[in-house]
Amino acid sequence: MKKVVIIVLIVILLLGGAGAYAYFNYIRTPTAQNTGNSVPVTVTMENFAQVLSGNSFVRDLPDDAVISLVVGDEYYTIKKSSVTKEKVNGCDFQLSIPEKYIPMLGNLCTAVQTAKSNGELGFESSMSKTSLLWKYKSAIKYKDCFGL
Repeated sequence: MKKVVIIVLIVILLLGGAGAYAYFNYIRTPTAQNTGNSVPVTVTMENFAQVLSGNSFVRDLPDDAVISLVVGDEYYTIKKSSVTKEKVNGCDFQLSIPEKYIPMLGNLCTAVQTAKSNGELGFESSMSKTSLLWKYKSAIKYKDCFGL
């Protein structure tokens, strides 16, 4: 009887250890450590392209993605891991958002969701929804961000 209890306890400890290892190494999202050296960045028209280039959505775009973003009267081209201030022809789709959302664009999802709920987000595409979904399947995890 004692051997059965000891074996059960060992199995429970092993399973608990494996579960804790999986949780801390694979399941839990690590949080950033504040070293005291970071300074919050205020998004402005001057640094907008640079800040947006570091956004996870932009980094996760397909290699051949071309998105036109119109902010106020300014045109930006978004490609995988880059945002440039230029007007592009032949984009996959165009998003337009009023300039007043610039300070919010440090958190792209919040800005897009707010603009959409206020009826101020514009979207145009010559591609079908099916084609867009297929091409941007690597970014499908952001569907809630865009209210899809």
